[in-house]
Amino acid sequence: MRYRRLLEIVVRHEFDDGGACPDVALVPRGWRGDADRVMVRRLVVRSRDDGIEVLVQVDAEGRPMMPLDGLRLAFDLRASGDFIHYTDVDGWLAAAPTIYRASSPVGGPLAPSRGDQRLPPEVAAAVEIDGLTGAWIAAPPRYTLDLTARSARWVYYLLTTRAVAGSPKIEDRGSAAALSFAVAELSDETSTLDDPTGGRLVAARPGGRCFRLTSASRVPSRRTPRRHLALLLGEDLLIPELANPSIRSRSRLRAAAQDEPDSTLFRVLEF
Repeated sequence: MRYRRLLEIVVRHEFDDGGACPDVALVPRGWRGDADRVMVRRLVVRSRDDGIEVLVQVDAEGRPMMPLDGLRLAFDLRASGDFIHYTDVDGWLAAAPTIYRASSPVGGPLAPSRGDQRLPPEVAAAVEIDGLTGAWIAAPPRYTLDLTARSARWVYYLLTTRAVAGSPKIEDRGSAAALSFAVAELSDETSTLDDPTGGRLVAARPGGRCFRLTSASRVPSRRTPRRHLALLLGEDLLIPELANPSIRSRSRLRAAAQDEPDSTLFRVLEF
């Protein structure tokens, strides 16, 4: 049996620096109707690290051995691992599911739209390709699905009993686009409404000092850790290389009364 490529779908994630994401997979949805048995024999979906390719069986002259005109292919985007923690899915959490659709014979980015049917709980989104013709095998289109990483302000809470003059600071010693951090010392008046994590830490540590160091901007999540963040207290170097906040340690912060609450990733340090 001979097969020719009909199309390919490449899934890329900002969390993996625009490369393949090991926590997602495109799975063919159950194709229904009279063409089912024909499609099982004539179409092959081959998985790759960065997506899938669809092959169609052809005859000796290279012509598809099944009708393609008007055919629609549907795939489920199934997620695993920590996908939900590092992917920007705010637009996916509405009642209507997200469907990525395309029909261009030259490929290109898949555009998100709203579907009218609920997806199973294990399906994050769906992909639908229509407008197929037999001419596609001469120049198989390449579609791309680009997923965006969640971003959040990074917050480090420093709990200390050291009597050191001056405030702590974080220095970014290894990046051209250096992060900067604002420092605030929390008190018993810190509201858990404005800073749930900071408020709880202060209440649990009476008599100690609690500092909050907050990044000036949001930081997109990355699988590769950000390096070379040094923590100092006064002139003392406490940690030469801070660990990144965990993507699971998520909270909210209202730094000033006039601000809207902002999403944060946090880490608690004790000295």
